[in-house]
Amino acid sequence: SYKGLIQGANLTGATMLGVEKRNLINCPFSQFITEDTQDVFYLCRQKLIETGSRQSCEVRLMKEDGTEFHAQLECVTVEDNENNTKLFRMAVSDIGERKQAEMALQGSEEKYRSLITNIPDVTWTTDHKSKTIFCSPNVEDVFGYTQDEICEGGNNIFPGRIHPEDAEKVK
Repeated sequence: SYKGLIQGANLTGATMLGVEKRNLINCPFSQFITEDTQDVFYLCRQKLIETGSRQSCEVRLMKEDGTEFHAQLECVTVEDNENNTKLFRMAVSDIGERKQAEMALQGSEEKYRSLITNIPDVTWTTDHKSKTIFCSPNVEDVFGYTQDEICEGGNNIFPGRIHPEDAEKVK
């Protein structure tokens, strides 16, 4: 059965966790996973056991000094030639910079969405074929059509809605 004890680690992994390499041996890996991401690791581990195929998950790890960082785990099973038991091999990557970029992007998207939904003008985005891919919620007030009627399904907002004299200007 899987006990989750570290059998070996490289210098990079030890440095990442802030522990001397020799002190990692026979430590439970789960002690480095933050409490709120333990379930994510457990589910990843269970799927690895059940399927035997590579699994990946994102957790937060805690260094020995208590600082936390976002990590991606790539896990596979391997056979131990000595006693024919299955071992887990795990590659741990610090994804802190990526998570910061994702959070910054999410914050930017929230600001953009707030701006677009709160201005009194209708705003919409179309692709190169004039198919609507986004429109602001106040489209109903201006056009008399619901947001779903205009925006869902990639409808073309222009035919029948733009005066013929102005149609050429909005292409």
